Amino acid sequence: SDMLSHALRSLSGRLPDATDAIVMGLDSATPGRMAIFYYREMGTKDYLDHIEKWHTTCTWRHTYRWIQDGHDDNGKVKGKYIAFEGAPSLMDIVLAAYGEKVSDKLKKSALERLVPCVVDKARLPRDMVNMLVRRAAQRVQLNGYEREKVLTIACALLKKFYNDQKQEVWTMALQPEVNDRSYLFGRAWAYAEAIERYALYQQGERRDTNAERLMVAFPKHPMSSWRILMERLNPYLRKLGVRARKLSNGMDEVIARLQTQGYTNEVLSDLYLLGYAAQKHQFYLERQASGASEPELNDAEDTAQEEE
Repeated sequence: SDMLSHALRSLSGRLPDATDAIVMGLDSATPGRMAIFYYREMGTKDYLDHIEKWHTTCTWRHTYRWIQDGHDDNGKVKGKYIAFEGAPSLMDIVLAAYGEKVSDKLKKSALERLVPCVVDKARLPRDMVNMLVRRAAQRVQLNGYEREKVLTIACALLKKFYNDQKQEVWTMALQPEVNDRSYLFGRAWAYAEAIERYALYQQGERRDTNAERLMVAFPKHPMSSWRILMERLNPYLRKLGVRARKLSNGMDEVIARLQTQGYTNEVLSDLYLLGYAAQKHQFYLERQASGASEPELNDAEDTAQEEE
């Protein structure tokens, strides 16, 4: 994003003040005919400012970008997933919200609704943000590649939605000082998932965790879901003992703070997903800093590597 901002400022400085930009969206309605679905004239500097605003506010760390990396001995194309921090493309937002098999009609309609969000700084469609949040919770219905893609794109749009429309500043980095009950519940859920993921790694198992299986019900009935999760997690905690002490202590600390904020069954706000994802990202950063050799605790980076 810093490189983009520098490039846009450099370009803006070389343009005359009176320069205008025309943004036009074209659609091939029928073979041989084009239809204009979007037309906008504005000052070029305003246009560049809007582009920069989008790419600096709708950001998260993503791991779904695939790049070609040569061919194997049989001539088959090889590639790998790479991590990047930035705004997702409009097409990726649509596919994450409605699925890879979304109809062409819905795809076009959704893209047309998103273009003004970039060009005019229009508000994000709330129904599309809601769809992303719902799909992000349906982790067991998505493959490893798609579940992390949907999660990080949902967080990018949630971050922008809260920052732009509610003037609340949320970041990809963990915000440990935040005491919002939804955010804390999300953090605790990430801890529980990490503990079980670590236990499964120790046992040589690869399967969905209970946290992932219960995630759809979790925001609707947080306390009830948490109790069920703890019943299923306790055997792993007893078996791991001191090996899970750090994660267990971190989880207990979050729960202790949560009990003073609202340890109830009241429906969670979408901020739970930001807390969940930010805590998972913090696990990744801690692992990178320590040089740990075991697989990350259900981190998106390792999911990307497994799909190569």
